[in-house]
Amino acid sequence: MVLSGVQDRLAPLQAWLFPRRLYLQLEDQAITGMILNGARIVWLERLELPEGVCTDGEPLQTGALGDLLGDWLVERGLAGIRVRAVLPPAATIWRLVEWQNGHWPEQPELELQARQEELALPWPLDASTEGADLRLQALPADPGSALLVTVRRTVLEGWIEVCGLAGVALDGVEAAPLCLWRALAPLLEAAEAEGALLVLQIDVDQSRLQLFDQGRPLGEWELPPADALEELLAALQRWQRFWCQRHPGARLARLWISGAPPALAAALGPIFGCPARVLDPLEQGWLEDARPADQAGEPLPPLTLLWGLVAGEVQA
Repeated sequence: MVLSGVQDRLAPLQAWLFPRRLYLQLEDQAITGMILNGARIVWLERLELPEGVCTDGEPLQTGALGDLLGDWLVERGLAGIRVRAVLPPAATIWRLVEWQNGHWPEQPELELQARQEELALPWPLDASTEGADLRLQALPADPGSALLVTVRRTVLEGWIEVCGLAGVALDGVEAAPLCLWRALAPLLEAAEAEGALLVLQIDVDQSRLQLFDQGRPLGEWELPPADALEELLAALQRWQRFWCQRHPGARLARLWISGAPPALAAALGPIFGCPARVLDPLEQGWLEDARPADQAGEPLPPLTLLWGLVAGEVQA
C-alpha cells in the first residue's frame, strides 16, 4: 500500500519529466492516433467520426469533436497527453515559389502578399479572420525557390479549440504537404539522378497524385477516392496521357503508392511505364510495429503522413 501511494504521487512527476507524445492524423472521416517508443509503434488506433462534423479539413462542430476526442483518450488512459497533429490535405494549399533574382528576400512574407494574384491562393495572406497562416520551407537543391504552404486561419483555430475541449496539450500542427515531403526525403534523394517521381495517395476522402523532380514538388492533382476504383484508374490513365503529351521523351523513375495493397500497386505500374511500390514506413524500416498482441492482427492505416509528422519533430 505504501509503495502504491508513492507511485501515485510520482506519476505526475514522471509524466512531466518523460512526457508521452500522441501523434494524430486528422481527417474528415476519422482521427488516427499513434504512440511511439523510439521508432516502435506501441499504440495505433483509428477513431471514426460522425458524418458532417468535419468538412474539407475544417471542424464544423468543435464541441462534438472535442467531446468525442476527449472521451476516446480518457477511455484509453491517455487523458492530458501532449499532442502533435497533421492536418487533412484538403485544409492546406501549397505553391512552389521562385524568388526574384534567385535568392530569398529579406521580408519574404511581404513579397508573397504582393504576389497573391500570381499565386492564385483561395484565401488572402493577411491578418483577417478569413486569411491564412503560411509556412515557408527551403529547398536545399534549389536555394532560389521555396515551398509555400498555407492554411486557412479558421481551420487552425478550430482544431486548437477541439484539442482544448478534449483536454490535451497541443504542441504543434503540421500541414500534410510538409509531412509528405519529409517522409519522402530519402526516396527523393535516391531518385534525383533517375528522373521524376510520382506519389499516389489513395484515401477514403479523396486520392491525390503528386509529382516531384530533383527534390522539388512540381504539381498535385485531385483524384477519385478509394471506393471509386474504376474512376480512379480512368483518371490515372488520363493523367498519363496528359504527361506524355506535355513531356514527350521524359522519364518517370518510380511510382510510390500509399493506401493501396501490393496487388493494386503492381497493376498501376504498367499504366505509367515505371516500377510501382507501396509506400510503407514499416517496409522501409523507418517504423516498427510493436503493438500489443491484441492489436497485432488489426490492419494498419497508411502511415506516411504520420511518419512525416514524427520526422519533423526529430529534425526540429
